[in-house]
Amino acid sequence: MIAEVAVFVMLVGMALYLRMNRTLKIRALGFKSDEERAQELDEVVQWRSGSACPRHAILALMPGEQFCGAACKALTQRFEPGEEPELPLPKCTAPLDCSCEFQRVLERRRGPRRLEDRPSSELGFEDRRSGEDRRG
Repeated sequence: MIAEVAVFVMLVGMALYLRMNRTLKIRALGFKSDEERAQELDEVVQWRSGSACPRHAILALMPGEQFCGAACKALTQRFEPGEEPELPLPKCTAPLDCSCEFQRVLERRRGPRRLEDRPSSELGFEDRRSGEDRRG
């Protein structure tokens, strides 16, 4: 009886460890919890309405419980909306049981990258160039 309880406790412990280990690996790759994802998507919606700073939404593969080598290779890839491959992936080893899906993630851009959007262009610095080329 004690041996059966010990085996049961050990199996439950292993299952919890494997589940937690998978979650930690997925988080290490940049995936967020549902609450964090919802908050970031709200930021995108606010930006589109003009009330928040811009951030670029992209898609990443979120593997299912049992995922194949093709999903492992695609974990680090990011896709623009509309350009993601169809699921199951072409080299999926279990296409009928595939539970992978794409989730929206946000790049870590903090603001615009174009020259005209930078603050220095708004300050109106005087152009002090003489107009002649010094190499001339």
